[in-house]
Amino acid sequence: MSNPFNKSAFEEAVGHTFTLPFDNGETLNLELDSIKTNPNLNSDKQECFSAYFSGPAEKGLIQGSYVMDHEKMGRLHIFLVPIAKDEKGYQYEAVFNRLIEEQS
Repeated sequence: MSNPFNKSAFEEAVGHTFTLPFDNGETLNLELDSIKTNPNLNSDKQECFSAYFSGPAEKGLIQGSYVMDHEKMGRLHIFLVPIAKDEKGYQYEAVFNRLIEEQS
């Protein structure tokens, strides 16, 4: 995939698992729950959206950049922010704001 950081690629991955590998050999699975567009920032030259992930209650992540593996999107480096926790687990947000490449 040439540019996995576009909205359509993440929309296709909703419901999929992203695996975070750690240096100690452990892994953590997060599920991509939804994608939301920010209509106030989108234009014909700019795409802005948020990806919302959920993870287990037993292990939370602090805000930071993480390596995430996905079966189709490959290995990604994504900045995650914890935004909520309930009895089901943690929720995280990743915000993407990118320039749209012009087609020639």
